[in-house]
Amino acid sequence: ALGLEPLISLQASVDPSSGTGPEAAARTARYHAFEQALTLARLAVGPDHPMLAAPLTGLGELALEQGDRDAALASLQRAEGLWQGVSVDPRYPARTKFALARSLAQGPRANPERAISLASAAIDLLDSSGGKSRGVGPDSTSISP
Repeated sequence: ALGLEPLISLQASVDPSSGTGPEAAARTARYHAFEQALTLARLAVGPDHPMLAAPLTGLGELALEQGDRDAALASLQRAEGLWQGVSVDPRYPARTKFALARSLAQGPRANPERAISLASAAIDLLDSSGGKSRGVGPDSTSISP
């Protein structure tokens, strides 16, 4: 089985600054890294494997950072669906849920109730883990469904 560490490591913190110069170049580099990871994962494991959730979350966070709510929602909703029913370190699906909550909390078509529900679910995931990783993460190299 392929491990998620290379893909999840791409999901390092996203710089919230905007503009041009080094920040824009860094965002562009992160975007291309996530796109490449997504393409490689699709080729390696198919279009519906949980391995795609990490780069989809990264793409969604970048889209949200750029103010592209529709692209953010598409990537983040897909990522959230891929995490369903998979035993992974809860930090990863929690990150997706928090990003999706942020995308639903803003804009003219905001859905604050859903945003609160997702943020609460992310907190519950983190609380229920007791700080322990399971399945995939820093102390594991494979996904177990």
